[in-house]
Amino acid sequence: MPENSAGSEDGVGEVRPLRRDAERNRQRILKAASEVFNERGLEVSLDEIARYAGVGVGTVYRRFRTKEELVGALFKERIDSVAALAEEALQAPDPWSGLVSFMEQMAELIVFLLAEATQLAHSASPGIWRRYLALILDGMRLGREGVTPLPVAALLPEEMEKSMRQAAPRHR
Repeated sequence: MPENSAGSEDGVGEVRPLRRDAERNRQRILKAASEVFNERGLEVSLDEIARYAGVGVGTVYRRFRTKEELVGALFKERIDSVAALAEEALQAPDPWSGLVSFMEQMAELIVFLLAEATQLAHSASPGIWRRYLALILDGMRLGREGVTPLPVAALLPEEMEKSMRQAAPRHR
């Protein structure tokens, strides 16, 4: 079952929010994982994340069966925060001020993200920043015909993993 669902009596499987204490623990786990991954790379275990979060190992494994699920939840959380910023910008009475506000807030995330991702992947693909920048610029385009070709290929999973391992000592 997904991390925040419970089966319904009729067997259909409705999604219910977590209890307050369970959601609080989930947030502690996500925060701890983000900090530990940033400091030490992806080599840390779920047991170490549990200790850092101040929760039991079972609590972590109830929410995230694997490290990949935890990383996926962190990624979804980041994407959700970007979507929330975009929604907020859409509500601005003046479209230009909404766009400016969105771009200012995104610059904090995107510029940091772009710089970190570029630095992280530089050894595997020195020009990867061109791909990330193309994705950002494409996202700002009002309309387009078809798919925009990206100037650099995506990193292969093993290249990303190697980059993450090499970056871990720099964050210590």
